[in-house]
Amino acid sequence: VSVPANGSVTCYVYITSHVEGELVVGTENLSFSVEPNAIQIEPTDLNRKVELTVHCNTTLAAGNYSGKLTFLLHTGNNVAYGVKTKIDINQEGGADNEPDDGLTDDVFQRNLFLILVVAGIVIALTMGIIIGRRTRKPSDFSLVQSKNGFDRG
Repeated sequence: VSVPANGSVTCYVYITSHVEGELVVGTENLSFSVEPNAIQIEPTDLNRKVELTVHCNTTLAAGNYSGKLTFLLHTGNNVAYGVKTKIDINQEGGADNEPDDGLTDDVFQRNLFLILVVAGIVIALTMGIIIGRRTRKPSDFSLVQSKNGFDRG
C-alpha cells in the first residue's frame, strides 16, 4: 500500500464470517492509523468487501514500513477469533529527514532577550578593555615596568 504525503489511501479486505459480532481493526508494529476501528459483521457465506483507510504518519520519514493489520471479532464479552495479516506500507512523504540539532527558531524566539543581554555585556566588556588599554597614562605603564624590574628610561 502506498500512502501519499499528508494524505491517506483506501484499500479493501474481504471478510467471511459465520459469527455475528463487532470486528475490531488495529495495527501491530505500525505507526499508521487505520479506519474504521470497528465493523459490524453479520454471518454469511459470501465475501464481504470492507473498505479500510490508511492515513499517512507525518512524524515518520518517507520509506517502507512493514507490520500487521489485526482483526479481532468480539461477540459480547468474548473474542470469537482473531486474524493477523501482513501489510507493507510505502509512505511517500512525511517528516523532514534532516536531524534536529535542537537549535530551532522557537528556541531562539523564547530566549532572544537573554541572548541579546549576554551579547551586550560581552560587547561592553570588550570595549571597556580596549578603551582602558588605549587611555592608560604613560606614567602608569612606567610604574608597571619598574615593579617588574624594567628600567624607567
